[in-house]
Amino acid sequence: MACEGSLVEGTLFDHNGWSADYDYNISSEYGQPPSFYSHNVYFQHNNEDITFRDNITMRGASFGMQIRSGGFVEDNVCLDNNAAVNNFGGNYGGDYGCVGNYSLFADNLVTSGGHKRVSDKEGALSLGIGDYGSLSPRVDNLVTHQADPNNALEQAEKSVVHLAVENSRTAEKPVYDDTIVYNWTRQTDQDSRINGARNTVENSNYDVLDQTTIQLFAASLLGRPDATIEDLADFLRANSDGALDGKATADVIIAYFQAAFGIAPGDRISSTTLEFVPDDLGDGVRWDNRMNWSTEDLPGTIAGDSVDLNGNWVQYGGTNRLVDLEMGDGGKLAVTNGYLEVQEDLSVGDGGGEIHIDRSGQLWTNGYKDGDKLEIDAEGGRFANTGLVRGNVDLKAADNAQVILASEGGEYRVGDGDTLHIVGDDVKIGFDGKSGDSAKLTLSDDATLRFSADDGDLGLIQEFYSGHYDAPKGSVSSIVALNDANLRVDLAGITDRAEKRFMLINADEVTGTFDKLDVSGLDSDRDATSIVDYEGDAAFLQLGADGAGRGRVSVETSDASGTTRGVQGEVVPVESLVEDSGISWI
Repeated sequence: MACEGSLVEGTLFDHNGWSADYDYNISSEYGQPPSFYSHNVYFQHNNEDITFRDNITMRGASFGMQIRSGGFVEDNVCLDNNAAVNNFGGNYGGDYGCVGNYSLFADNLVTSGGHKRVSDKEGALSLGIGDYGSLSPRVDNLVTHQADPNNALEQAEKSVVHLAVENSRTAEKPVYDDTIVYNWTRQTDQDSRINGARNTVENSNYDVLDQTTIQLFAASLLGRPDATIEDLADFLRANSDGALDGKATADVIIAYFQAAFGIAPGDRISSTTLEFVPDDLGDGVRWDNRMNWSTEDLPGTIAGDSVDLNGNWVQYGGTNRLVDLEMGDGGKLAVTNGYLEVQEDLSVGDGGGEIHIDRSGQLWTNGYKDGDKLEIDAEGGRFANTGLVRGNVDLKAADNAQVILASEGGEYRVGDGDTLHIVGDDVKIGFDGKSGDSAKLTLSDDATLRFSADDGDLGLIQEFYSGHYDAPKGSVSSIVALNDANLRVDLAGITDRAEKRFMLINADEVTGTFDKLDVSGLDSDRDATSIVDYEGDAAFLQLGADGAGRGRVSVETSDASGTTRGVQGEVVPVESLVEDSGISWI
């Protein structure tokens, strides 16, 4: 099955595809033997945008992980597999027909060759990294100790040794490779790779490197000098509920090895403003790739961090709470997964900025006060405001987006010349919060509130239950102030020609009215009326039946006495309206 945008993170894969009691001659009277058909992880070539990060994949029958589609492969431990990893992708067809993505293969550890032997369909026994994709950057990877250097018996048993790093003959060479190889083959020249293009470990203390093994890591972790890889696996399995944070995660194991080999990254100890600086060795757009940041670690590593995107186009991923987010001149941010919270200032440069929210992405902001134009396009996911939005913002909500305009005492102001645009009725837009919270939407007199029909219906601004707060729908106190703003309604998606009333706004309190109603797609024999009902604290669009009108538009208000005041408007032909240009995206 082809997937797009898959994330596999922090997962343990262990001992898949074979049984410990197998027979070398693959007799069915015993357990399942290993073969080159069985792997811990297998991504077929027709997957796209795969992220495989912070995983431990160990003791596989053959490969610990096959990433045939290519992808973002970072911070994984491949331990005691017959073959550690292969990677295709990068528009390389070859014999396998693998197209997929160009790969970034960074900060991965390969240690211990599994060397599980059978009489048939054996496959590799001690293969490290097989990179068969084109133009892969291989950055800060480590392949070490095919057999335990402190165990002569194991060294003798692991008699078949494959390459530590194997490249395809037909794929284009990697654009960069500083992989460190140590103690993987019996060829003395292989250990020369300890001095990579980026990693320089000159005059290394080989006694220290020989004491940096997964067995000694397990011994220290478990408090048992004779601990084995199997003992480590049992411990990992028994504590796979998250109890291993800081003890035996993939990052902890990798750090143990990198420290000995002199390639451990520096630890930042204070918060700062991280600048987005695209690295041409990698993707150049991913927020969750530490190579793209000025500090070479990720925002949120230290509480109190802020971010400056420097006008770049960035694809967000992760969970972050920032103090400030400066997008820069023309900066664009796509939030399609993860959670991003800006606790103080969100700002853009003179040329404005764009935010696109979709899928499962969430952006929470404590207001927006910048006078430069920010365009927010929510087509899924969630946008939420808990502060004061009084800057220059155009917001469009469509598809299955969830938009909390205001919560926790916040206010969303649509300023002069700005637009709040709701497309269809699948959008949830309005207010949410806990009991006692207030939330307000304020329109200025030259603002535009726009509704576009889709699948025969119009959207509705109201209180709704988002699931973020432990409070039922209706807990928050909501206010909508219309202040003689403009109402624009696009009826192209309305097919029902009978008389119909659409509720557009419903709140605890609605004040003011609309100064002007513009309607596109209205037939010349059908009337449209905007009605603000102060008794019910709601606003409606009333459409007359076909043939019952003259194409007139009007604005009316009603109160408890039942009196109404009508203001005659004009029909706005469809061709006179300027269509949205939309937001171009990366």
